Amino acid sequence: MRWYYEESGQTHGPVEDQELRNLVQQGVLNYGSRIILEGESDWGTVGQHASQLGINPVADGHSQQLPAAIDTRRRSAEERKALLARQIQMAAASRRRVESQSDFQAVMVLGKPVNHVLHAILTIFTCLLWGIVWLIVGLTGGEKRELLLVDEFGNVHVQHLGKS
Repeated sequence: MRWYYEESGQTHGPVEDQELRNLVQQGVLNYGSRIILEGESDWGTVGQHASQLGINPVADGHSQQLPAAIDTRRRSAEERKALLARQIQMAAASRRRVESQSDFQAVMVLGKPVNHVLHAILTIFTCLLWGIVWLIVGLTGGEKRELLLVDEFGNVHVQHLGKS
């Protein structure tokens, strides 16, 4: 099968399965990297196509890391910073923004805060009818935070911090 993949905001390919697996093992692509099969119209992630590619994702709670054979080589600070920058770029492409960042970790935010004052005023003016909408927006909306962390081996971990 022939695949296209995204790296640094650019589409590359087509490449064969083995070359895509090599890119994952080299750390160029990870579990969340976007890929598409030639002739398809919907993009997916390496993780979604792992079984099709013959890749066994590492089951690590909330982590999104690959390859099946973990590299035990320690990465330099520059390599870790470059990996984090790549992950931030991919997260920004999916409408997340950086809330805070250090050398090897960043907190990403998706969504906007709920304006409770506006909803309270609308609820009062609509004789409490708007309260149903406010409840739904309050439960489903808001900001959702994720912590991106690059460990000393260059593995990228994503921890879901919840919403506010």
